[in-house]
This record gives sequence, C-alpha cells and structure tokens, in this order.
Amino acid sequence: MDFLETCVVLLMAYIVLKYLGTLVTPKLDLVIGGYCHPKFKKVEELIRKKVISGKEKGGAFAVYHRGEVLIDMWAGYADEEAKRPWTRDTMTVTFSTTKSIAAITIAKMVESGWLDYSNLVSDYWPEFGCNGKENITVEMLLSHQAGLVWLNGEKTTLRDIRDYPAEFEKLLERATPEWQPGTKRGYHTVTYGYFVDTLARKADPKHRNISTIFKEEIQDPYDIDFYIGLPKELSYRMARGHFFTIAELLISSLAVPRKFILFAKMMFSPSSMLGKSIKTMDFSNTELNDPETRSIGLSSFIGCGSARSLGKLYSYIANGGTCKGKQLFPPNLNERLTKPVTSGYDECIATENTYGLGFMFRDNPQVGNLVFGHPGLGGQVVYADPTNQISLAYVTNYNSIFGFWDDARFLDLEKTFYECFREYQTS
Repeated sequence: MDFLETCVVLLMAYIVLKYLGTLVTPKLDLVIGGYCHPKFKKVEELIRKKVISGKEKGGAFAVYHRGEVLIDMWAGYADEEAKRPWTRDTMTVTFSTTKSIAAITIAKMVESGWLDYSNLVSDYWPEFGCNGKENITVEMLLSHQAGLVWLNGEKTTLRDIRDYPAEFEKLLERATPEWQPGTKRGYHTVTYGYFVDTLARKADPKHRNISTIFKEEIQDPYDIDFYIGLPKELSYRMARGHFFTIAELLISSLAVPRKFILFAKMMFSPSSMLGKSIKTMDFSNTELNDPETRSIGLSSFIGCGSARSLGKLYSYIANGGTCKGKQLFPPNLNERLTKPVTSGYDECIATENTYGLGFMFRDNPQVGNLVFGHPGLGGQVVYADPTNQISLAYVTNYNSIFGFWDDARFLDLEKTFYECFREYQTS
C-alpha cells in the first residue's frame, strides 16, 4: 500500500470514528450569547446556524467601529466534556495573533524612546551581533527578514526559557541566519518570540520581560483583557483547547491539497523551512491546556484573551492611534504601523506574503483595501481596517487546519459583517 492509499484509509477510519462518536455523545444545549447591533442581525443569525450545524463548537467574534462595539458575541462550549459553556469572560489561547501584541508593545517602547526601528538589534543586545547577525535591524527582526527561523538544529523547551535564561540567551546568540538578513523574508514561527522578547527585555530601562512590559504599559492603562503568558490564578476562565494530533492534521488536510502538501513537507522533508522552524521547540499544542505551560510568556504563540480584548486593542490602531479621546500612539507612529515593510515569496510558508513591523498584511476581498494584523493557528484572526475604522477579531478553542486568514468560520463571518456594514453606512 503506497503513501496516498494509506492516507485515504486513515481518513476513512477517522471519519467513521468521528461519526460513531456523535451517535453516543449526548447532545448539549445551544449556547449563544453577547451583543449584536440591530443592523448586524445577519451575523447573529449566521452564528446561530453555525452552532446548530456543528460548524461552530466554541468561539467568539468581536467588531469595533470608531471605538464602538458593533458585535461582541460568543457561542458553543469552553469545555464540552464538563458541559461548561462559553461565556463573556471566557478566554482562549490565541496562538500567533500574540506576535502582533508583542509588535504593539515594541511600538509603545519606540514611542517612549527605548527602541528605534532603524537601529541594530546589537545596539541594545551587544552579544547578538555575531555569526552573521551584525547588520540585523529591529525592523528586519520584526518583519521576518532576519533569517533566524530556527536555531541551526538546536532544540529548546518552554522550561528552558523560564528556568535557564542565561543558557537560553547564549543559544540565541550562537544562531546564524539562513539567508543574508534583509534580502529575503520567512515566517519566524517560534523564534520570533525568542528574539523579540529578549530584545524587549534588553532595551527596557527596567529590564522587564515582554509580559510585564505589555501589562504595565498597555494592558492596565488601556483596560485590555489580554495576557502574554496567563497568570495561573486566571486559568478557570480558559477554554479547553481541542488540538489536532500530527496524524489528524495530515488526514484532515487531504481535502485541501495545498495544505496537505505543506503539512506533508513540514513533517517529512528535512529541507522544509517551516518544519525546521516548528521543530525548533520540543512541544505539543496539547500542553497549552496545562496552566503551568500557559503561564510562561512567549509572544510567538502563548497569548490568552478574548475576541473582545483583541478587537478593543486594535480599535486604537484602526482609528489613527486614538480612540474615544485616549491615545495609544501618536499619529506619525500609528501611520508607520499601517505600512508594509516587505513583500514577496515567504521562505517558510512557501507563498507570497507581506509583512510590516510585526504585522501581516492581507487584501480584504470584502472592501478591496489592505488590512493588517495577525492570524493564528487553528483559525484565530485579528486585524485593523483603517480605511473603514474597523477592528475585527475571531478566536476559537476548536482548532482547524487553517491558520492564515483562511478558516471558513472566520471568512463567513467577515463576509456577512461587511455586507451588513455597507447597509449600515448608507442607512
């Protein structure tokens, strides 16, 4: 039996087992809650249909316009096994959307004069400037141009970051770029947090970690209910994550050939840049259901919050840096955040991509203009649409094979929202 036949057999077995499971699992009550502006009732109806059909098992969707909440809804279960429904206070792991939260934190440091995008990383972290990293600027690091997508075969764990900071720092300093920095771009899947978080700590006058800088400079002053590394005492608010195993990921992607090819190369090809970048850390996503693991701040993917918190934070950027009379960024800095830095072939994701200062950019098919923010593994999304002064976020604890703006659950909500928004503008 060849590889493809094996995959087909595994897929059929998986489908049968999933079907049998639905026959013996008791049906839970329908859970939908939150606020929806009357002009956007089609969005609420869509969420209801998704829950009834089983396409939405747990998640939240929030949209702000000019700082005002248009939609703040949640649905499904934070923990099906415990029959714990999703509520207003439910948080979930938002994966790589956290990279953009670190980027916003870095921008706040730039505003304070602690960092400059044009300066070398080694200006703040002298030991970094070796082994081909001498000319890497802060901008290059944030825009995935540094070539530091892995650590040249050396592996790490989250405990290394927490328990052996000095040794971990030396490991980063030994790293060599995969290409001449500034000449290419490639998604720094895990290492983004390694290097950006260390840079933040080095540049901060108090040498605080990224979690503390975000909390004290942004979270507390602007009342943003989001955490880079969740305090263990707040774990009762977390939705239980439902993650794919490697086998499930591969099998589920059979229906989407481009995903199957990407995942197959990632898992089995020694030359896959994406595979190298992910395998840098000895880690399984299921560990994120452990409060101890979630408490370790890493901006690559360990961010915890709600759609509301992401939408609220991005509402400042979507409105020129100021929202309801309160300024997050001055206009010139906010304008800089809205501009792409580099575009072209992505060496890791193997597709065209556009990066900014810690953000990803995307052509919004609904309105024909660029939006920017960050997607996350399993369907998470947050972005700002400055043209329309909109911020939008979707999060879920039921991960899918999608992670780059392409999850149907989000795309359906986005399409329906903008249909309503066009009517809302003309009413």
